[in-house]
Amino acid sequence: MRSYLVVGLCLATICAATPLLAQRSDRGIITGIVTDPTGSAIAGAEVKVRNQDTALETTLTTNSAGAFTTPPLALGTYSVTVDHAGFKQSVSSGIALQGAETIRKDITLTIGAVTESVEVTAGAELNVTTPDISHVVDEKYYQDIPTITASDVRLAEAVLQIQPGFFDGAAFGYAVGHQQSQESAPPIESIQEVKVITTSYAAQYGHTSGGFIEYTSKPGTNTLHGSAYEFFANDALNARGFFDADCDASGHCTSRKKTPLKNNSFGFTLGGPVVIPHIYDGHRKTFFFTNFDWTRLRSGVLPGFGNTTPIDAFKAGDFSSWPDQIYNPYSTVVSPTGIPSRDPFKCDSAGTPIIPNPDGTQTGGTPCNILPPSLISTVASRVSGLMVHPDRAGFSNNVAGNPAGDQTWLLNARTIEFRVDHSFTPNFRMSESFYWGHRPSIRNCGEVAGCTTQFDGETEPQKNTNYYGNGFYQRIATHHTHTQFDWIIRPNLLNHTTIAWDRWFMGGNPLSAGAGWPGILWAGTAGAANPLGNGGILDQTAGPPLLDFAGNIPYNSIGQYGWGKFGFLTNNRWQFSDDLSWVKGKHTIKVGYEYRWHQFPFSGWANGNQAGEFRFDRRETGGYDSTGNLIANSGESFASFLLGQVDSSTQNIPFHPMFYEAYMSPWVNDEYKATSRLTLTLGLRFDYQFARTETQDRYSSFDPNTPNPAAGNLPGALLFAGKGAGRTGQRTFEHPAHDAWGPRLGFAYRVNDKTAIRGGYGIYYSGISFDQFIGQPTLGYVSNPTVSNIFNGEHPAFLLDNGFPQTNVACPGGTPTSPCVNPPPFIDPSFANNQSVIAVAKNGLTLPRYQNWSLTLERQLNNNLRLDVSYIANRGSRLTADWQKMGVGANMNPSSILSIPNSTLTSPCNAATAVGGDCAGGVPLPYSTFNGTVAQALRQYPQYQNVLWRDVPLGSSQYTALEVVLEQRYSHGLGFRVGYTYSKLYNDGSETGQGGDGANGAVQDPSCPHVCEWGLSRDDTPNVFLVGFTWEIPFAKGLSSRAGRLALSGWNLAGALRYESGRPMNITMDNPLGGLLFNGQRRPNRVKGVSAVKRGSNFNPLIDNYFDPAAWSDPGLDPTTSNPLLGDAPRRDGSVRAFPTYNEDINIFKVFPIKEKLNLRFEAQFGNIFNRTDFCDPNGFYGPASFGTVNTQCNQPRSIQFGLRLNY
Repeated sequence: MRSYLVVGLCLATICAATPLLAQRSDRGIITGIVTDPTGSAIAGAEVKVRNQDTALETTLTTNSAGAFTTPPLALGTYSVTVDHAGFKQSVSSGIALQGAETIRKDITLTIGAVTESVEVTAGAELNVTTPDISHVVDEKYYQDIPTITASDVRLAEAVLQIQPGFFDGAAFGYAVGHQQSQESAPPIESIQEVKVITTSYAAQYGHTSGGFIEYTSKPGTNTLHGSAYEFFANDALNARGFFDADCDASGHCTSRKKTPLKNNSFGFTLGGPVVIPHIYDGHRKTFFFTNFDWTRLRSGVLPGFGNTTPIDAFKAGDFSSWPDQIYNPYSTVVSPTGIPSRDPFKCDSAGTPIIPNPDGTQTGGTPCNILPPSLISTVASRVSGLMVHPDRAGFSNNVAGNPAGDQTWLLNARTIEFRVDHSFTPNFRMSESFYWGHRPSIRNCGEVAGCTTQFDGETEPQKNTNYYGNGFYQRIATHHTHTQFDWIIRPNLLNHTTIAWDRWFMGGNPLSAGAGWPGILWAGTAGAANPLGNGGILDQTAGPPLLDFAGNIPYNSIGQYGWGKFGFLTNNRWQFSDDLSWVKGKHTIKVGYEYRWHQFPFSGWANGNQAGEFRFDRRETGGYDSTGNLIANSGESFASFLLGQVDSSTQNIPFHPMFYEAYMSPWVNDEYKATSRLTLTLGLRFDYQFARTETQDRYSSFDPNTPNPAAGNLPGALLFAGKGAGRTGQRTFEHPAHDAWGPRLGFAYRVNDKTAIRGGYGIYYSGISFDQFIGQPTLGYVSNPTVSNIFNGEHPAFLLDNGFPQTNVACPGGTPTSPCVNPPPFIDPSFANNQSVIAVAKNGLTLPRYQNWSLTLERQLNNNLRLDVSYIANRGSRLTADWQKMGVGANMNPSSILSIPNSTLTSPCNAATAVGGDCAGGVPLPYSTFNGTVAQALRQYPQYQNVLWRDVPLGSSQYTALEVVLEQRYSHGLGFRVGYTYSKLYNDGSETGQGGDGANGAVQDPSCPHVCEWGLSRDDTPNVFLVGFTWEIPFAKGLSSRAGRLALSGWNLAGALRYESGRPMNITMDNPLGGLLFNGQRRPNRVKGVSAVKRGSNFNPLIDNYFDPAAWSDPGLDPTTSNPLLGDAPRRDGSVRAFPTYNEDINIFKVFPIKEKLNLRFEAQFGNIFNRTDFCDPNGFYGPASFGTVNTQCNQPRSIQFGLRLNY
């Protein structure tokens, strides 16, 4: 669940230890105007702002306009005392200051003696200082609602009204899947409050898409306090999931083993004044708070059948049960006109395969689907012997488990947080925070083979020679240390400074890394004598090679992406920020500056294909019709694998670069108290992200205009940064524009004491993540030797038993003796020819722009009940998009080439087939050594496969929402929040801020990559309804019996209920255009007037299909050219939505008072209390019988955990 802006949230973690610390998310400000009974300003009044928990005071003096503004204050409850000669003292107490909040507290003094006082206790007053739209969860509400996942942090979308979306990890370069996780978040016991700011119009906030989440940790107070706690969960307490049983259509079920779970989380907190007996007394001066937290999690296979492995008969070469014909690749013949043909496999009258001829062909017999044993690859047979057996019948979705997400089976987490606040003088204070998270785990266990290994995957992975799965050991460590200074230079001049350092580390290895896989698989084959090493694999110590399958059966890939033996990735950040506040009349003017410097050491973490990757396709065992097109559904990718027919292959020669980047932003903001009812906010911010460099200039990029010497000087070649031969003389390829100016305008108007209107408009610029999941721009230093299929599947790229070839006609040079492996470094503009090449866009650091506007009506219904109605809109442009959004510029062919006959496009094009310099159809031979198809020759850069552009600023989005929130502040034993959001989210497929993460590659027509892709986002959820509450049940009210009061008092009920619409689905189909247009997907036609979703209220995935296939049709072939046609189904279809989400979590707890400030709390938390089943998305691949089937459950069955907490 990782998506581009919905509301626009930027990752923020612990209070004073957050990436957004410069924006002071753990601070708040109290401001106001002091007047006399006639409304005239009182200058020179003394204002004392006192923290009621720590007794720290801030003393100010009102200016000529009667205005005062505090420096940023630690969150808590405050009192404001105002004194002036001739007036009674005014004391306002109980002012709750929340994160990133500016409270306007105007005070009217009453004439009288100074010795007299007027005291006011704050209620739930309307705050009309800021135009922001925000929601806060305070400490009680946050701790009362259920977590279910033990004492890890409650992610804010579970408790607040947040649209499904993504936390902008681009601010710190986080990898996909790590932005909105617990990796940098504090334990529950550390949290004082959580705040989500949906829109903010203050210029001090930036490097975000318009909003952000703040977690604020608890500070120390003037008295010693703390807690000790433990949470416990076990699968014995949990319900079964829908797929925790094998059921037939009649409803008869046989129970399967329940998902195992053991979760034990425990820790303690301690806070108070720093006191060293007889040496130092820190009361009212120095305070500390610390939290130590541990989690021990053990889990296993989740309910569902989201994985696919070949059935046992297939592994033996018997495909008799497969309904479509499998053809013999050794029988391929190409006619003089370029039309290929193949014979099916054949058996004799007894059903025994005809013994092949020496060339692999068969003579006589009748068509069958059984492979001759002599043709089966030795390597393939060894791998198939290690593959798991199906858990149930069927060709697809036949292995238990749920591959959705990065499932963890083992976690040993430890988190330490420490905070110190110190007041040097009443005018100078400092806060220091330190956070250290350590999370070793076994992950990615939801796929075939799970993470069940014989030996420990952390300490002895090399012994797991019988594990060919996708699990890995991972260690994540996060460090934050932040120092803040607040200085009152004079009463109207305030300064705030932040100095910070953050580190995020991720490292690990496959669970069977170092086992010597090339020797295990290729021993005794021709590949054992490969000059490159066993199997032609360059790294003999890596994990198992990655095997990919492309066909009608959705087999899981196996081999954990071909990762190396061990690697790690580190993100380091240094940050400095400073802002100065000047109170002048009714203006509070702030100027500030922020600077961040990032370092990205990369040492092989998740280095894909280092163990080698081998791809198998149904094309190699498919048949051809009379026009040369593949026969629909013919061939089978696992059959191609067994026959050793490699469709394409690549491996990675690793390289360990270290990149740097920096960001800076000056800003100015004016908060103007125009009247007692109206506050205006005006601001301007400039954001700039500096061009990236590599520490030793080991940095390269594709350039579309540079001549390529090995391709006849056609445009398109590699450039190399730095000084020296073959280099550009410059350290970078990026040229960031100075155009990220963000004006802000907001207002807050008090209509009356119970009604306020606030709104505004602002332009924001978010950051751009370094990690784009495309690869690093280091070709020539890193090498990806690739053997692509230049025959469009008519022949294999090579045979598996021979291993990755040393030379091949598909390698750079285009001749049978062309070398496939060129060891780096290699400063050669033609180095990546015949491969996909990485391109750094000159404008790649054009910061994504978000225009936000909103209008909110806020009504105080009573002292503690408030209603907010908001209109929120956001327009995103220049969003980081997937490389496919470049269309033809990404080296895809325009759809206009489909006017050329299919037989021509698939014809070979090389020096041998060219006549007079032209290939079939009169298409010129691109250059003398070119060897590919005519379709490849027509590409803009025929010397390359895909051009993988990083950071292209081509995406756009539009979000509009009506949000209604009814909130009861906790009082009289009850607090709740009820929220409803109706929204629409559109984009052009730019779903995430990291272009290569797989969510964005959905372009069907390369000639129209934007307008034709514009439509609903994958995260469009029109309706979201949320209820959160905490209630102290008045069982003991009115009881006179002490025993009765003891038994019935202190019981509480809290819950979080969330209901969401289903998300629109992307319906795709088999894509034979992939070898012609080289596009991302093909879609069917949508039949008008036919409802696509046919599930009823009692949907049963064992017997029901989610879709009505009649709602779509195959676009078919062009009758003139025999080319497949493009479908008209939208990228995301609003009438074809997946399952809605319904969830209810409940917490029942009792507080046992022991003595004053000492109590014991027992909790019973129920996740998914009604045991609802939220099914995962149905199969959206149109054509096969599996279309519309549902095989996995995407929520947890009802779970129960118990907790015990001692508060003191």
